[in-house]
Amino acid sequence: AGRASPREVQEIVPRLRCEHGFPIASTAAKPAGYYLPETAAEIERFVREQRRKALGTLAAIAAVRRVALPELLGQLALEMRQAA
Repeated sequence: AGRASPREVQEIVPRLRCEHGFPIASTAAKPAGYYLPETAAEIERFVREQRRKALGTLAAIAAVRRVALPELLGQLALEMRQAA
C-alpha cells in the first residue's frame, strides 16, 4: 500500500473525526502530527483546543459580517435545521 501525502492526511482526518467519531487529536509541538488520545484528559484537551479554534473562526466571521457572535450562532442554527 502507498503512503498518504500530508495533504491527503489533512483531508482524511476531518472525515474520520466527523463522519466516524474517531477522536484523532493533533499537536503542533515537535514532532507535530496526529495521534489517538489514550486518556480522558487527552480527549478533553483535544476538545478544548477544537472549541477554541472554532470560536475564533466564528468570531472572525461575525466581525466580517458585522454581526454579534450570538446572532451569527442563531443564523447558523437556523441553517443547520433547514439543511436537516
